[in-house]
Amino acid sequence: MKKSGTAVKNVIFAAAAVSFGVLIVVYSKAVAASVSTALERCLTVIIPSLYIFTALSGFFISSGTYQLLGKIFGTFSRYILKLPEELFGIFFISSAAGYPIGAKLISDLFDRSEISQKDAERLLCVCYSSGPAFVIGTVGHSMFAESISVKAGLALFLSNFTANLLLLALMNIGKPVPEKNSKKTKLDFSADTIVNSVVSGGKSTLIICAVIIFFASLTAVLSVTGIIGKLSPVISAVSGISEPLSETIICAFMEISCITGLDSAALYPAAAALLSFGGLCVLLQIKAITGSRFSLKSFLLARPVCAGFSYISAKLFFFLFDIDITSAASVTVCANNINYSPVLSIFLLIMTILLLSEKSIAKNKNM
Repeated sequence: MKKSGTAVKNVIFAAAAVSFGVLIVVYSKAVAASVSTALERCLTVIIPSLYIFTALSGFFISSGTYQLLGKIFGTFSRYILKLPEELFGIFFISSAAGYPIGAKLISDLFDRSEISQKDAERLLCVCYSSGPAFVIGTVGHSMFAESISVKAGLALFLSNFTANLLLLALMNIGKPVPEKNSKKTKLDFSADTIVNSVVSGGKSTLIICAVIIFFASLTAVLSVTGIIGKLSPVISAVSGISEPLSETIICAFMEISCITGLDSAALYPAAAALLSFGGLCVLLQIKAITGSRFSLKSFLLARPVCAGFSYISAKLFFFLFDIDITSAASVTVCANNINYSPVLSIFLLIMTILLLSEKSIAKNKNM
C-alpha cells in the first residue's frame, strides 16, 4: 500500500515537472524576463546584503565565537528561555544574519556532533528571520516614506525577532533550567578557519540565488497562465485589499523579495507576517541547506504561528515607536534600483566557483 502511494506521488511530481518544462518553453519570453529580474535582484540586493553575514556566521561557528556571545546573555537564556547559553548565540546570530543562516549554523553544529537531532529540529523553528539589512534597507524604503522608512523597517525587524523569541519561550515552558556551561571557550582564528568560512558562505549564497531564480520562473508561469490572476480577486474579496496588492502578496508568499512591490504603508502588519513566514522560496532554501539531516515538520508548523505573532507585534512596535503611516505618502523604491553595483557580486560568484572547484579537485586527488 505504501509503495503504491509512493508510486502515485512520483507520477504526479513527474507529470508536474514535465508540464512545467513545457510551459517554460511556451512562455519563454515571460520566463526569461522574470529570471532576468531575479538575477539582477540577486546581484544587486541578495548577495550584497546576505553574503557577508553568511560568511561571518560560518566563522562564528568554526572559531567558537558564538559561545562567547551565548555567555554574555547566559542568565537570560538559561532562566527565561530555558535554553543552553551556547545555543542562544546561534539564535541571536541567525536572527540578525538572514533567513537561511540559522539552518546553516544548526547544520554545521550537527555535523560537528555539538547538537542532537532533536534539539536541532526544535532550534530550527526559531532560528529563522529576515536580516535587518533587507528589512530596514530594502523593505523599509520600499513601503514607507523616507522620513519614517528606517524607523518603520526597524519596527518590522523587531516584530519578527520578538515573535521568534516568544515562540522559543513558549516551546521551553516547564523545562528545567539548563546547567551553566563550565567549559572554557576555545577560539580558533586561524587562516584555514577564515578561508573555509568564506568558501562555505559563497556556496550557501549560490544555493540561495539558484532557488530564487527557479522560483522566479515558476512565478512567471503562474502569472502568464492566469493562476495568480484568478487567486488575487479571491484574496481581495476576503481581505479588502486591492487586486494588484493581493497579487503582490501572492508573489511575496512564494518569493519574499517580491515584497518590495508592496508599496502600501497601511499593510505593514501583513508585511511583518510575510517576512516572518519567509515565502515558499526560502522554505525550499532551508531544505536545500539542511538536506536529509532533520525533519522539517516542526519548523513548517512553527512558521504560521510566528507569522501570526509578528502581525500582532508589528502593531505594537508601530504604536511604541509612534510611527504615523498617514503623515507622509509612501514612496516605492524598487529593490532593483538600490544603488548597488553587480560587478563585485559577479566577481564574488566567479571566485567562489573557482575555490569550490579547486577544493573538489584536491579532494578527488586525496581519494
